[in-house]
Amino acid sequence: MMAAATAKILLIMKQPGNIRVMQQVLSGLGYPGQGIPNVTELQTALAKAPHPRLGIVDITDFGSNNRQIHAIYTCLQEHSIPFIVLSAPQVFNLGNRSLTYGATNILQKPIAKSALLQLIHGLAA
Repeated sequence: MMAAATAKILLIMKQPGNIRVMQQVLSGLGYPGQGIPNVTELQTALAKAPHPRLGIVDITDFGSNNRQIHAIYTCLQEHSIPFIVLSAPQVFNLGNRSLTYGATNILQKPIAKSALLQLIHGLAA
């Protein structure tokens, strides 16, 4: 089992502010979080060792771009990386379909911090 301090978590989200907030939360738990704003950077990150233990995908800012979201899910699946999907209420139906693409869990915004942290700890530990 990988120690928390080395369990990198990919933060796949477009908004830099959301990435910073998540990095601060994860840092407090001993998990380094790497911001990934698009599929190209995701592919680059997955090509490097050590491989991440978890992906957190905020589909809200990708809008209805199903092709890009599907490409993100496919990359994570191909590398056997579990992922959690964060979704705003207006795109929650798209979030629900994430389960068919391999999402471990879907959380609707606003997210209860305790629920997210429990999922992260369980999946990344």
